[in-house]
Amino acid sequence: AQKELPFSKEEIVVGFRNLGSFKEGYSWILIAIAQKEKVYERIRFAESNGLKVSKVSLSTEFLFLWARDLANREASNLILDIDKENSELLILDHDRLVFSRAFSNEVLLEEIGRSLEAYRREKLGSLPEGGIITGAFENLKGLSESIEANLNIKTRLFDYDINPQVLNFLEIDLLPLEIKESQEKVLKKKDIIYYLTFSSVILFLIFGLIGLRLFYKKEFILALDKKLKSIESESSEVERMIKKITIAQSYTKQKGSAVFCLSELYKIIPDNVSLIRISYDETKMVLQGSSKDMSYILKFINTLEKSSAFYKAELKSATKRSSSEGEFTDFQIICLLEP
Repeated sequence: AQKELPFSKEEIVVGFRNLGSFKEGYSWILIAIAQKEKVYERIRFAESNGLKVSKVSLSTEFLFLWARDLANREASNLILDIDKENSELLILDHDRLVFSRAFSNEVLLEEIGRSLEAYRREKLGSLPEGGIITGAFENLKGLSESIEANLNIKTRLFDYDINPQVLNFLEIDLLPLEIKESQEKVLKKKDIIYYLTFSSVILFLIFGLIGLRLFYKKEFILALDKKLKSIESESSEVERMIKKITIAQSYTKQKGSAVFCLSELYKIIPDNVSLIRISYDETKMVLQGSSKDMSYILKFINTLEKSSAFYKAELKSATKRSSSEGEFTDFQIICLLEP
């Protein structure tokens, strides 16, 4: 996908949602790609109005989740969300999102027709039998009647209310990584401050009671000094733990490292391929495993070559064998690491 975009990977933010499988070995994936600067513009606008941004969601995903429970799951449905100047059209094939298109409201009915024609050409599913219209358009009823008369699709009108339960199921987050890491650091600092403050209050109460009994005698002063040193020691231990976590995270991002390669391998290995042995050196990683079908192995090799961890993957050997569970193909793949 990177080769098809007019921006470098540093200039974009990517999010996705798995919409489920439609046949063995294949899944529908909703991918959201946004120009990072445009996301920052919206974040700055929200913050200038006193709002704190912790997540940037995609309206398409919300519209899909909202309409899925209202649409007829036994047929294809057209979902139309009309805003003041622009609209978005979705098509759900039963309860799966298969098509999305946004357009201007200037020639609304024509754009709806163009969207349906594009959907028909791509052969993504059956044509919509019904639909749902929502949004801020002044004459929704008249539009519904025009769609039925011109496109032969009977639609229903709904108010687009924000259901808090739907918000809990949003998976796509286009918040830039820099902001996420900054927010995580702030949370860690708050946790440390809370821990130290809580410990100090508890110690203050404990030694306050002791102080009442000892009435500022020497034993009370020595005990208080000892506890204060204990707090300093615990604070240092927390800082050391944070440093270790930071170092561990850096290894997962360092290209060519064993941790980075294993992390990437974990992300891309399919369910129909099993790995039995992995060996690693500074230039390559050797994978040994098995699969029920040779096509799965070839698809896995293609996925490895597209990974950011490897620049070439080669099938070294493939041997068929039989077992009580059926026919299997044992393989050995050599993956050359990105320099």
